[in-house]
Amino acid sequence: MSTVTEPQAADPQSGFSTAPGAQSLRDAARAYGQKVRGGDVGALPAVAGLIALVIVFTVLRPATFPTAFNVANLINQSAAVIVIAMGLIFVLLLGEIDLSAGFAAGTAAAIMGIFMTNRGLAWPFALFLALLAGAFMGSCIGTLVSYLGIPSFVVTLAAFLGPASDHHGHHHQPGMCRAERHPGDSSRRANTQHHGQLAYPGDRRHR
Repeated sequence: MSTVTEPQAADPQSGFSTAPGAQSLRDAARAYGQKVRGGDVGALPAVAGLIALVIVFTVLRPATFPTAFNVANLINQSAAVIVIAMGLIFVLLLGEIDLSAGFAAGTAAAIMGIFMTNRGLAWPFALFLALLAGAFMGSCIGTLVSYLGIPSFVVTLAAFLGPASDHHGHHHQPGMCRAERHPGDSSRRANTQHHGQLAYPGDRRHR
């Protein structure tokens, strides 16, 4: 007995056929063009903006921007932001919003740094504690949103502003930075006010 395989129809969401080898690269490009003309641009604006920025900065700084050192530096600086953004994708797919992601990541990084420098803990254990702290903060926020029904915007905004304002108050208390007066500082102070620079006692550049 022989069986006849019917051709699979195109996926209405993506515009591509689900049958293997049914479309060529030209057909796929044509289907994507139809989606764009229909208003489903997808990630095209982000990609186009990235290309435009690369072209603009390459034209403005041709000697420094397109170099391998600068590209590696940009990747190194944006790695942490990319990891945080990847985590936010799942939150956005659920139709929620998280405003505390940056503060949670910064707090976890600070915990790791404190345990490595002040406590002399090895980096794998410090990293584990940082991940544990991030998981605890995320679990608390998720519990308030899922079980108590509080909007994620309100919870994450409070989680961001509350500890951040507390840290700001602790690190900006009056009287923490004091200027000591030393003999012979009057001439250097006048020189500092004239040039708009900070003079330190014993600094030969301002004598």
